[in-house]
Amino acid sequence: MLDDKPTLCLMLKNVVKMEGLEHRIDYKELEFDIIDELAKYGNCLKVTVPRPPLFGDKSQTQGFGNCFALFSSIKDAE
Repeated sequence: MLDDKPTLCLMLKNVVKMEGLEHRIDYKELEFDIIDELAKYGNCLKVTVPRPPLFGDKSQTQGFGNCFALFSSIKDAE
C-alpha cells in the first residue's frame, strides 16, 4: 500500500520524447534547463532524466519520458 505523504522527490511525466533527443549530451542540457525552470518554485538539488541504452530496444527503458527532481525540502517540492 502506498502512502500519500509528501516527499523531496517529484516526478514530472511526459517531459521527453524519443525523437526530441538525438545525442546523449542533449540529456545534460535538458537537465540543466529543468533545474533552471524548477528554481522558480524552490531549491532543486538534482534532476535525472532516464536515458535509453546506446544499443538495444530504446522503448523498453524504464522511466523514459519522465523526469525526476530532488528538492532540498518538502515545502519546495510542494
